[in-house]
Amino acid sequence: MKVLLLNGSPRRESNTLLALQQIADTLGKEGIESEILSVGVQPVRSCIVCNTCKRKADNRCVFDESSRSFSGRSIRRAHTSMANP
Repeated sequence: MKVLLLNGSPRRESNTLLALQQIADTLGKEGIESEILSVGVQPVRSCIVCNTCKRKADNRCVFDESSRSFSGRSIRRAHTSMANP
């Protein structure tokens, strides 16, 4: 199982990030792979549901870089969890 942990804090070194790191450590001890993605430090474009990402081999969004960093990762994960300050 793979889990994507989204950090919605606008601060790069935040308490929210520390909490997500603790969650990632706990998941790792249980053999569950996780990844933390900080989305609060960059603008994130809304999905327009064009489904191009699903047709592409790399699952990447055709729009801006912030969308690409999130959409490709979220499609390949079984679970997504978001934390905000």
